[in-house]
Amino acid sequence: MSAPKTPAASPTVRVQSPARISPGQTVAIRVAIAHPMVTGQQNDDQGRRQIRNILTRFECHGPAGLLWAMDLHPAMAANPSLQFFLRPSATMTLSLRWWGDQGFEHEHTHELVVT
Repeated sequence: MSAPKTPAASPTVRVQSPARISPGQTVAIRVAIAHPMVTGQQNDDQGRRQIRNILTRFECHGPAGLLWAMDLHPAMAANPSLQFFLRPSATMTLSLRWWGDQGFEHEHTHELVVT
């Protein structure tokens, strides 16, 4: 089996949330990450089966701990776009974490401003 191609730079993460949030307002948080997915079903140029390389878990943590999590599976998109809802009562920093095959781990922080 051939090793998957890995990017030289950090993956690109996109986060969408309102610029300002009122206390107790429910808001949608959208996150996406660019990840070089390999399903493990394809063959490389020499006809060898490629090693699977997918995202397997996403977690969103706040000051009090885990806020939202999702296990990801092979049928998901290569660069999954996820949406979840939060109701923050104070400004907080979110820790967005992804895990995947081949030892992939990435963390990104995002500030939610409550005014």
